[in-house]
Amino acid sequence: MKSAVPNKTTYYFDDDLAGFGLYRTTTGTGTYFAEFRPVAGGSKKRLKLGRVGTLKANEAREAARKAIANAALGKDLAQNRSDERASLTVEELVSK
Repeated sequence: MKSAVPNKTTYYFDDDLAGFGLYRTTTGTGTYFAEFRPVAGGSKKRLKLGRVGTLKANEAREAARKAIANAALGKDLAQNRSDERASLTVEELVSK
């Protein structure tokens, strides 16, 4: 018998490392993430670390540990990624 596919994304959190977990989408894709609250306050942020199968659980846990530690030190890796995506590419810079 085939197991039922959930009709919404399901989140699973690690028992040992607060803020680390994975989520499974309705298609079955699993993605590891780190969840943290910036030192300056505000809402929680969730940083995608990588897909299940591409990234091993222990590698994802270590990446989450670093992301959560950086957040505790005032560094926001999620914001850094967002800033990098918004920055100009070399091609865009040269074409100006």
